[in-house]
Amino acid sequence: MKKIAFHLKQDFRRSIVLFLVAFMITGSIVSAQETRSTIIGTVKDTHGAVVPGAKVTITNTGTNVSSDTVTNDQGYYEVQFLLNGSYTVSATAQGFKAIKRQGITLDVAQRIEVDLVLEVGAVTEEVTITAQSSVLETTSASATSTMNPQQVSDLPVMGNNSVLLARGMPGIQWTAQPNYLGPHSNLGASGFGSTGGIGGIEFTLDGVPNNAQSRRVAAMPMIDTVAEAKVDVTAFDASKGHGSSVQLTMVTKSGSNKLHGSADWLHWQQRWNATQSTTNAAYWDKIYKAEAAGNTALADQLRSTERPLSGHSNNWSGALGGPVYIPKIFDGRDKLFFFFSYSGLRDMKSEEASQITRTVPTIAERNGDFSALLAINPTMYTIYDPRTARQVGARVVRDPFSNNQVPKINPMYDFYTKIYPQPNDVPGVVTAEGANNFLAYGTPWSWKYKAYTNRIDWNINSKHKIFGKWSFNDFLEDRYDWTYPTVRGLHIVPLNRRNGAIVLDYVYAMNSTTLLNFTVAYNRFRDESPDNAVQKSFKPSSAGLPTYMDDLAGDNARMPQINFTAYNVISRDVQGYGRYSTASQRGELSKIWNTHSIRAGYDMRNLYRATNTPGKISGYFTFRNDYVKAQDNTSGAGAIGLEWAAFRLGLPSSVSVDMNDNVYLTNPYYSGYVQDDWKVNDRLTLNLGLRYEFEGGMRDRYNRGIGWFDSSLDLPISAAAQAAYALNPIPEVPASQFIVKGGNTYLGVNGAPRTRNDAQAGWMPRLGAVYKINERTVIRGGYGLFYDT
Repeated sequence: MKKIAFHLKQDFRRSIVLFLVAFMITGSIVSAQETRSTIIGTVKDTHGAVVPGAKVTITNTGTNVSSDTVTNDQGYYEVQFLLNGSYTVSATAQGFKAIKRQGITLDVAQRIEVDLVLEVGAVTEEVTITAQSSVLETTSASATSTMNPQQVSDLPVMGNNSVLLARGMPGIQWTAQPNYLGPHSNLGASGFGSTGGIGGIEFTLDGVPNNAQSRRVAAMPMIDTVAEAKVDVTAFDASKGHGSSVQLTMVTKSGSNKLHGSADWLHWQQRWNATQSTTNAAYWDKIYKAEAAGNTALADQLRSTERPLSGHSNNWSGALGGPVYIPKIFDGRDKLFFFFSYSGLRDMKSEEASQITRTVPTIAERNGDFSALLAINPTMYTIYDPRTARQVGARVVRDPFSNNQVPKINPMYDFYTKIYPQPNDVPGVVTAEGANNFLAYGTPWSWKYKAYTNRIDWNINSKHKIFGKWSFNDFLEDRYDWTYPTVRGLHIVPLNRRNGAIVLDYVYAMNSTTLLNFTVAYNRFRDESPDNAVQKSFKPSSAGLPTYMDDLAGDNARMPQINFTAYNVISRDVQGYGRYSTASQRGELSKIWNTHSIRAGYDMRNLYRATNTPGKISGYFTFRNDYVKAQDNTSGAGAIGLEWAAFRLGLPSSVSVDMNDNVYLTNPYYSGYVQDDWKVNDRLTLNLGLRYEFEGGMRDRYNRGIGWFDSSLDLPISAAAQAAYALNPIPEVPASQFIVKGGNTYLGVNGAPRTRNDAQAGWMPRLGAVYKINERTVIRGGYGLFYDT
């Protein structure tokens, strides 16, 4: 007994040393959630006595990769880091018949118990048991829900977007709008959480972070790429953290000894789709009224103009996996496996109804004739000449233009007027004043998307296993370009979302009771509006502004914006970019001791955010009715007509230029944990865990990011200003009370520590219990706490 204890301590010390060495070597990189599974169990004889020293072999039936272990003095065994799939568990011991249990299915991040009973006999004899149903998970108190490969493959989701499967899982509350979503729609796809929508969601893919900005998901692999998806609604495992709500864990497929593949093509036509009932009712009501009045020409026009254009979508994908095999050179069966997938989307359709109703100046208004508005309401729509402004008492008053005829003075007027499309005045849509007079039913809404995933699994030998994966997806949207009849491309918001990731994972089985696992990964998500050639072809000088405005804007020069409340805005902000990266690292030491499965590990991340939003850098002109109404205090003056008259006269209510800088923010995240899954007896299992997390505040690499206002901050002018005041103070404020301080601080890497910069840390103790009533029924419960330090 002393000799066994000595070796146990020696092995444990060696494990700790290796763990710390690896931590120091790789600590400069930086959490991951384990997605692989574990099989545990106890080997007994037919009388219920435990069988120590029995050899247990767990074999993946798809890859023929085996993991061996030996039962300890309590007859207990445990094998970790198993990929999801179908398994066979077998055991042999001297004086007993061999036993084999087949058809055991492991889901993602599952921990199941498979007990074996050995019968007395020759070891050459074998008892085979084929599982008739899934093995119940009896070792974890966490509230989880899993979609197995069959469900992932069969359940319909929009755009083949696998993340949308989470909406239908038990314990999930869907919080997003029922929008039309694609394989890139990470905002809508992330719109779910635990009941009540409390806390942030943590997304992982193959055990590493899969997060974009604002707690959104980054990569959303297609259905044929995903093996399984699992949701943790309540986690009592200390290895899981960095989120106080749902954790969505997804695992990509891996190859097996047989070559398997799939291909699909989805196609739809917009004309096949039904519109909303309210839209249908309004649409047909207009047509019926026109036909009832005998106006067949109007009915035909309504059918052709208000009905959406015919669009179509093609979504194709393919996947292939198997052993790496080169004839006569290399046979990777049982050793080396690959999986590759590709998905593409081309979606061409017309813009939704809320985006096609626009207001443009009428033909008469473009020529300075606003007399038609006088017949509607002369009080609201009379336009006054700002050149006649004079002060009468406390008020500024003006004289009206004769018959609402307004001259053209603005040198920018002709340039912008030709960009506005001609009104099409669809009956039933346009108002008497001329609002909603351009139905831009040809506004495009198009998507282009492609995605690649490649995974390699290498079973080097019984002690060493490695898997690596890279993925890439790219999306480009053509939308909101309502001035397509005049300048196609001017109002496109060319939304580009691109995500790339790489993962490398290593498992080392030091012996049958001690394992080490290290994972490093890098994920980058880009959400931006790239340069548009049409928009960049215009500069401030193109509209008649001085060339120094071109120089000020530099590479971001665009057409200056003109803004109204009654008419649609011309030109757009420079959208810029947002790039969000996560470098992550995870290490874990696992030790089996008696019926305790003890894990100690760390999670580290460095989070990076680079953003640039130039905005209205080429100029922003707002036109209101301030200077073309009767008096400066006149209320009730109209907007339509008067705002265009102000533009024709060249009288903006305000002019501004954005001067935004780019920022490069970083913040660290560190955590460590200890978890003990203790099988107290055949019925009761306790999950005991403790986790510590620290998330540092943001820093800006270039000291440009503005933080908070610090009232005690000394300014460069503080001393000089206070000294100057002391020479000639006013009686009411003595020099000792004249203090010049306060200003914005910056999220820079230099200077004093930013104690208010949102750094957070806390301890997270967790206790879970599982009581097994029988093979079909268990009771789970637990308690978790976050103690903010």
